[in-house]
Amino acid sequence: MVRSSANSTCAIRVPHREPCKNRPCEDDMSSPKQWPGGDFLSEVVITYMSRRDTDRPWVTTLLDAPQPLLRRFSFSVSSWTRVVSAPTNAGWVAGRSLQALALAAISSLDRSVDGKVGYVDRMALEQLSQDVLHASAAQRDGALIALWIASRAWGGGARTQRYTQDALNQPTLLNHLRASEASVRAGKMPIGTPVTGSGMSYWSKWLWALGLSCWSATGPHPLILDSRVRVTLGWVRAREIAATGSRVSGPVGTPTGMSAYQDYLELLQRVAAGVRSSRVSSALDAEKLEWLLWSATVGEHHTMLDDLRH
Repeated sequence: MVRSSANSTCAIRVPHREPCKNRPCEDDMSSPKQWPGGDFLSEVVITYMSRRDTDRPWVTTLLDAPQPLLRRFSFSVSSWTRVVSAPTNAGWVAGRSLQALALAAISSLDRSVDGKVGYVDRMALEQLSQDVLHASAAQRDGALIALWIASRAWGGGARTQRYTQDALNQPTLLNHLRASEASVRAGKMPIGTPVTGSGMSYWSKWLWALGLSCWSATGPHPLILDSRVRVTLGWVRAREIAATGSRVSGPVGTPTGMSAYQDYLELLQRVAAGVRSSRVSSALDAEKLEWLLWSATVGEHHTMLDDLRH
């Protein structure tokens, strides 16, 4: 799908930062709860991608391809139908309306042959994000719920279903989805993760799904920041600290909060650009880099996280 440059305002703008005052600077190695430095992370990625041995043909096949990653996940149609069909708060009319929208969303995602297993991939999420962007006022709530349900079903397990059920019982759910959509379209970062059951992992997944219908040549797009990405970056940061002579036995903690998320977006965009300039990969963008950091296991392939652990 071709993205329109008319939506260039959708990029998240990272605010100007004053010089370090009363807080650790980015190059302060004494504070472990930071993202790794961009130069160090770039070297880790370049080293990994340069090792084109027989164990890693998928690096060339997936990350060097000009098209985005498909990122396809299956989901249980019957299980998700039960989740969104569960009783809502007694007497809450809006909840029953949300149920109808959510059930319609699950039905639209059902690509299965036998009615039991459905699929959600990046193309489906991008189309749903486009539907939100171009929806009329009367259609917008349905489009938002469809995209939100799809982003939850995409790679979500039993715990995600329970949190989704809780969120559907949250009277302010639609207001939060509308507000976050408006923020992303305006190129701003929503404050906090206000939806029940949505920590940074699932909130960033929602922001990423919204941003799939946006394009900007300058600002960083929303990306997913989940626990697996954090673990990999924690290992990279530990290696960076160890390079100074300090003893580190495992991955260190990573920063939290929306400000840290902004820093993360900027970091991955900068590192991806550095890797491309090294000629190791001409097609690596920030989203593919996020996937590489996320890929703790890919079948029997040797991943970057394997390298960091040993």
